[in-house]
Amino acid sequence: MYRLGVRRMIVTNAAGSISQNLKPGDLMLIEDHIDLMGNVVRGFGARTVRKAYYSRKLLAIAERVALTSNLGITRGVLVGSIGPTYETPSEVELARKAGGHAVTMSTIPEVTMCALLGLPVVGISLITNVAAWHGGGHEEVIELARKGVGNLKVLIVGLIDAM
Repeated sequence: MYRLGVRRMIVTNAAGSISQNLKPGDLMLIEDHIDLMGNVVRGFGARTVRKAYYSRKLLAIAERVALTSNLGITRGVLVGSIGPTYETPSEVELARKAGGHAVTMSTIPEVTMCALLGLPVVGISLITNVAAWHGGGHEEVIELARKGVGNLKVLIVGLIDAM
């Protein structure tokens, strides 16, 4: 996408809540992340990112859009873990103690590449479940995601218009 001329990114994911303040259907703006996925940019040299991964400017625009659209939204730290399995209770506790608010199996590799390329990023997590819960399985997570997808769409369309 960078080679096609993209110069700003909106990334989204489905995430499990590890915070008592986030429920299925909520939206969380990602202000930072904790990478438990390992070195996701192998093959791109020994370069490291020495700046914020998420654009403060785009984050502020997203908050303005959410406010004017009457969307309840919060900021938080995303934890990335390797799937394809959901987190264990011990992994959730580790992520919570590290300062995380939600956990996902995606997003961090893409955001890391954007940072290496110098692309500003705004990230949005749709909370789809409570992490390490023993509910109805993957089908229930998909159903819970439907609770917030309308608000996610409103936020993304507003962001595109505002950028």
